[in-house]
Amino acid sequence: MASPSPSLKRPFPEDPVDAPSPSNKSSTKSKPVRDKKETWKKKDGGPAGSHSGTPAPTLPSAPEQPKKLGLLRWKLPAPVPEDFAPAKPPIFTHHCSFDGIELCSTSEHPKNRRGFRYIPCRPSRMMPHLAYQQTEAPPFCARINWEDTSAHVFSDPEGRTVMTDKGYRMARANVGVREGKWYFECKILSGYNKGGTGNVRVGWARREAPLDAPVGFDGYSYGIRDIEGQKMHLSRPKPFMNESVETGDILGLEIYLPSLATQVALDTPPPTAEEPPTSSNLDPSIDPSLTTTITPPPPKQIDVIRDRVPIRYKNRLYFEQYEYAPTKEMEDLMNPSPNASKPSTPPQTLPGSYIKIYKNGVCKGTPFEDLLSLLPPKHSKPSVQGSRETDDGTCGYYPAISLFGGGKASLNFGPDFDFPPPDLVIGRGGLEDLRPVCERYDEQICEDLTYDLLDEIDLWCGSSGGYLDSGVLSGRGGTTGGGAGQAQATNHAQVGDNGGIKEMEIDEE
Repeated sequence: MASPSPSLKRPFPEDPVDAPSPSNKSSTKSKPVRDKKETWKKKDGGPAGSHSGTPAPTLPSAPEQPKKLGLLRWKLPAPVPEDFAPAKPPIFTHHCSFDGIELCSTSEHPKNRRGFRYIPCRPSRMMPHLAYQQTEAPPFCARINWEDTSAHVFSDPEGRTVMTDKGYRMARANVGVREGKWYFECKILSGYNKGGTGNVRVGWARREAPLDAPVGFDGYSYGIRDIEGQKMHLSRPKPFMNESVETGDILGLEIYLPSLATQVALDTPPPTAEEPPTSSNLDPSIDPSLTTTITPPPPKQIDVIRDRVPIRYKNRLYFEQYEYAPTKEMEDLMNPSPNASKPSTPPQTLPGSYIKIYKNGVCKGTPFEDLLSLLPPKHSKPSVQGSRETDDGTCGYYPAISLFGGGKASLNFGPDFDFPPPDLVIGRGGLEDLRPVCERYDEQICEDLTYDLLDEIDLWCGSSGGYLDSGVLSGRGGTTGGGAGQAQATNHAQVGDNGGIKEMEIDEE
């Protein structure tokens, strides 16, 4: 009978784990023990012991908090006594006369150019922290904006009648609309047929629309053409009235835009579902946090931030601020690429919005519906690199007119229209009431004063310095304080010889 084999000793915790057994003790003396290296499959597999090529699971990260922008603080020189004088209109130089109306060119004021726009301003006696406020030059009413008009467009001193003897040039009004129903009229003084000369197009245009092109040239404007009454958008004429707009005719233009709250809701992205990790060693029944969750986007609010700095030009004070430029989506809409690898995302529209046209008091229909959305930064972008993507409160649709080769027209913003629509409400109109554009003039002033009060309180409390992208800017592009990536204006207020803001030069275009 064979004797039982001796039992092997169980290693203690202090013994080496890979201690050789008595049976192979002789073999270990001839071969050195090698350290086992991890295979590439194990290294890429994620957790220890996993030999699959599946990447390591990652838990869903918290949604990134949106950046909160604040006011930019400017180091400004103290105003001199002459800065408190009321704003003056430009200098009018006679060009020609038509039916007793004197048409003039304007000078001694800056013209909006590519990348920048200009607004009259003056020092503020009531708001020391804000220092400067926007002001108005006479005549104090809705009219053509001389700073926002091509240099080749001539107008009367009242800012109602315009003409040009060049190619198509545009002029925009000094009032814009962002919500509600609005109406204005345009009378063709000299245009297509009936012994007139030139051509006229009239419509609604945003700030991004170029001044050296007709209304309806791109996606930022909608217009009506005098020839055959065609509608113009994206430079594509399409049939509408099937009858021409001739000399002496009066066009009425009505626009409707939904409320700003509705526009903000349309721009807010829908909630997104975050998928849980799919690794086999993570069980959602054990850890409830691994289940699919719906993350609502942060609520979007209308936050008006005006990045503008006072400058002196021709011994007059103006705010200089960045102008908006066309977005990539709008450029693709204008000129789609035939060899694009993937179709571009179409711009957001405003459901229910429209433009309605009247001719000599007769409604001709609705040539445009579901107008393109207008709120930045999604639908507008700054034109200068380094400027901030903010809403300055003036993005909207403006009454606009373009003329060609001697065309002449007169704009009537109300309240006394030649052919008022039957549902026109003058005074105390609501969001759904049709109102004359002239009432927007007082509303814009009230809105600007409200923003001034909020900015003054913000600066007085010192809260702007704690926001991202806030700080004090001084000198020509220099900064003191604030975070990185701040906007830097090209013409910061510098001290002149008289101790006030230094005179600057603007290249004529």
